[in-house]
Amino acid sequence: MDAVLTTLHQNLVSCAKLIVAGDYATSEQSIAELVKNLNAISESLIAEEPQYSQELAVEILTQIHQYVATPALGQEIIDALAFELPKAVARFACVSDRCLEVAEGVVDLFVERCSPREMLSILLEAISSLSDPFMLPVCFIPLLTGLTKVIVLIQRRIYEQVKHAVPIILNVLTTLCLKRDDEDTDYEKLFSRTTGIASSIRTISVKLVGRRGQQQTEGFALVSHGMASDKLRCRLVVLQLSDFLPHCDLSYIGLVTGCEVDMISKLVIGDDGEVGVDCFSQVKLGAALAVIWGFGDGEIALAAKADMTSVLMELKGNWTRRWEAVGMLKYLFSYANMPWGLKRDGISFIACIMDGITTNTNNEFVDYSLHMPTMYTSLQVVTMVIMYTPETELRKKAFITFKKMLADIPTPWRFDVLMALIKNSNSPSMIGILIDCVREEMRLELVKRNASVDSLPNSEVSQSTSFWNQSVLQLVEMVLKPPEGGPPSLPEDSDAVLSALNLYRFILITESTGNSNSSGILAKEKLQKVYKEWLLPLRVLVSGTMARSMKESDDSMCALNPVELVLYRCIELVEEKLKHLMGELMVEKHIKYIVSIEKKKDDFASVAMEHLRLNGAYWGLTTLDVLGKLDAVDQDEAVSWIMECQDQSGVYPGVSGFGGNIGHDPHLLYTLSAIQVLTLFDKIDVLDIEKNADGSFSGDIWGEVDTRFSYIAICSLALLQRLDKINVEKAVAYIVSCKNLDGGFGCTPGAESHAGQIRVMIPFILLLEKSYTHTQLSTSLVQVAKLTDVDAFCRVVIAVFCCVGALAITGSLDHVDKDLLGWWLCERQVKSGGLNGRPEKLPDVCYSWWVLSSLIMIDRVHWIDKKKLADFILDCQDKENGGISDRSDDAVDVFHTYFGVAGLSLLEYPELKAIDPAYALPVDVVNKIFLTT
Repeated sequence: MDAVLTTLHQNLVSCAKLIVAGDYATSEQSIAELVKNLNAISESLIAEEPQYSQELAVEILTQIHQYVATPALGQEIIDALAFELPKAVARFACVSDRCLEVAEGVVDLFVERCSPREMLSILLEAISSLSDPFMLPVCFIPLLTGLTKVIVLIQRRIYEQVKHAVPIILNVLTTLCLKRDDEDTDYEKLFSRTTGIASSIRTISVKLVGRRGQQQTEGFALVSHGMASDKLRCRLVVLQLSDFLPHCDLSYIGLVTGCEVDMISKLVIGDDGEVGVDCFSQVKLGAALAVIWGFGDGEIALAAKADMTSVLMELKGNWTRRWEAVGMLKYLFSYANMPWGLKRDGISFIACIMDGITTNTNNEFVDYSLHMPTMYTSLQVVTMVIMYTPETELRKKAFITFKKMLADIPTPWRFDVLMALIKNSNSPSMIGILIDCVREEMRLELVKRNASVDSLPNSEVSQSTSFWNQSVLQLVEMVLKPPEGGPPSLPEDSDAVLSALNLYRFILITESTGNSNSSGILAKEKLQKVYKEWLLPLRVLVSGTMARSMKESDDSMCALNPVELVLYRCIELVEEKLKHLMGELMVEKHIKYIVSIEKKKDDFASVAMEHLRLNGAYWGLTTLDVLGKLDAVDQDEAVSWIMECQDQSGVYPGVSGFGGNIGHDPHLLYTLSAIQVLTLFDKIDVLDIEKNADGSFSGDIWGEVDTRFSYIAICSLALLQRLDKINVEKAVAYIVSCKNLDGGFGCTPGAESHAGQIRVMIPFILLLEKSYTHTQLSTSLVQVAKLTDVDAFCRVVIAVFCCVGALAITGSLDHVDKDLLGWWLCERQVKSGGLNGRPEKLPDVCYSWWVLSSLIMIDRVHWIDKKKLADFILDCQDKENGGISDRSDDAVDVFHTYFGVAGLSLLEYPELKAIDPAYALPVDVVNKIFLTT
């Protein structure tokens, strides 16, 4: 110890001699070496290294104090040592209370013996330069104590000096608060010294009122944060700060509404905007806290000379000032590290000023648009309190306060604020709560409307003044069909999904029973969109998620059960509405009819159609699948019978297609039906497609040519994923030659346009677009059409079907005039609503498929009257025995039953599975082929 003290004394004496001798360069080096040694000792002490003790630290500081206090020591020596020693001495303050006491004494000596303006700069530089491990409150206390004394000694340019000092002090305090340790008791001393600085500023000049006010409000924020763990200790400092408010001409009403904060801002920032804004960062938070402390503690309000009752009454009676106060308190709620106790007081304050307010109406003297940002952000930060508070009671109180704030917003703006909150929330639970608030607002508005004799009917309520407007369904869509794409995530989004479904159900039931449509929910197009794009995809998602949860035995089933319950109720309601709008499809009777056909093998119709039995199987089974009743037949029995229809005789070399019945000649028509039915049952793998070395099958042995076979061959190849076996180039040239001037297509060049042929041509485009471009997918089957006349096959099968597909693949769809073709197709609709195949022909249910699917594929389906077409199909039902006929009152058959049901599926009739317009199979079956292989 003696050696260290001796060396210290020698260093001090050496520095003094060099300064007296005028050797300033050497003296600076000597002082730097002295400071370096002192810093090394303080670092060892804070690291608790054994070579130095607390007693040594006290002796070092005492020796420095005695040396600086020496009366004979020249001013130039004092000034030289003052540049470095205060900071070095302050680092020892963390060693012990005695070290802190002596360090403060050393700094005080320099303040007494040096120029105040120079010491202000020295102390501010020392405060700014301290770093870890000395970023501790106690290390700053000696320096702040010195600042408290030096400020009152300044005589000239007071405002500029203080304006420079305050931001530095506040920034350091902010940094220390961020490093706050709940166990550190030195923060009380730190803020006590800070209030001392405020007292010094108050003393020197009335001119500094703005700067004094700023420091007080910043002080409330920093004290509340820095001493959060001990409210009692924090309270003592807050009392001191509150006592300054009247001297700064600051009132609670001015602080909480922000008007005096704006005054401080203008006064402090002036023309030095950048510096002012930096140190102004927590003034609004501090202003809010100053009032909240007084709201929760009468003695603190008394210290501020504030009448809290008058403040609350003034805010209750003035909407604008009330929301200005709420806007100031958002800084309290959004500050993550602020104690929950203060946030609880803030919630109580808002609840108090909102107390007694049931709802607010427009005030013609208030421009509410100017307050929209405040209303939104204030409600948003209260939702943060609801979400993140660890206290159940505070969460409940915050939600009650949230609803009071919401009621204080005029109705036209209330909806917009809720919409914005929902859009910008990333919490499914909070989204669910907010949507429930929307539903409650709609219910209250409905009750009020129904109770008022003078109220307008629902349908006449202005969208700008009511929750009952067409925008409300956007809330549901945001959840059930997120704008970023994809379905909602389950079970994570269960709360939001459940609330959205409940809101939709509430609106649908209310509008239905009230014979109104303010929200537009009852429009047929809207119902179809909701059914197809929201509810059905969600049903698949919920079912899949629940099945996975059950398999994995997790807890998500509990969250999904209510979602499933409400979802199915919504689906039922929408289906009922759509049935009412579109007429009823006799689903059960049609199922019974199709199943009964198999049992009538001996009647005349069955015998007459024996050669088409495999086609009939496709029509009937696909109809059952679209109706959701494919399980009504024995799958194994059906597959077994189909495989018996495959030709195994060897009579036709190189051919292994299917006949229309057992023992019949193979044909392309029946082969496609066989492939389609096997695809329905997901049994395509029973085919041995490698049996033919050249991978081929023919239309029939006689080589009959027709564009139907073009479609059939391509569809078969697509389902078997073997489109790479055909020559696309030849198809392009031939298909273009089949197009007529009316925009339609014939079976051969120059042949009359026919809807059936067009239906064959258009799938060329879509089939190849969907399938030919998926050659990278693994496949299990190959059969390629091969007619006896290979050139004829290229001219017809490849040229017609594949060539139009090639137009799509190569980006050459301009060969198909969609508008001209669409016009020709929509002209097929007659007055009854049905469609025919050619001009001047009678309508036929089967063209509900041929024409409608073509219109869908060229995106022109909106050119026909879909409602009249649906009515036409439904009028062709046998409502007693089931089945659909070609026209009303004609005999039913499975062919027209299939195309009628398929047409209704394309028209998005409820409860029917979606059908692919190109493959003539349910969409889920087609997706299974191309998306899972």
